[in-house]
Amino acid sequence: MKKETILVVGASANCEKYGFVIMDNLLKRGFDTIPINPKEEKILCVKAFKTITEYVKANPEKKIDWVDFVLPPAVAYKILPEIKSLKIKRVWFQPGSESDIAIEYCKKNNIRCVHHACIMANYE
Repeated sequence: MKKETILVVGASANCEKYGFVIMDNLLKRGFDTIPINPKEEKILCVKAFKTITEYVKANPEKKIDWVDFVLPPAVAYKILPEIKSLKIKRVWFQPGSESDIAIEYCKKNNIRCVHHACIMANYE
């Protein structure tokens, strides 16, 4: 069975942060998990990318199944135009990263979004 590719925007190398816990959980569950963090080179031995666009340019053949946000709502919202321009169709807002304006943006731009639910508990 093919496991999906999930980009974790806000992934962290700090084991006390939620961005680390999510990366660790998704990796252990066998997902192709890619950290997006402008300050890190690697997280959990996986090459980190500064932006989603940087990842796409380096891996043009790879389909992105989900972008998982582990960021403050205002920061997550600012990344949505990049997601739209890359034609990514599914995003997941971790609890605390969603906002009404981000959810509305997704609806208006035909981007499926999951919110008010944790990817670790609500996705297989």
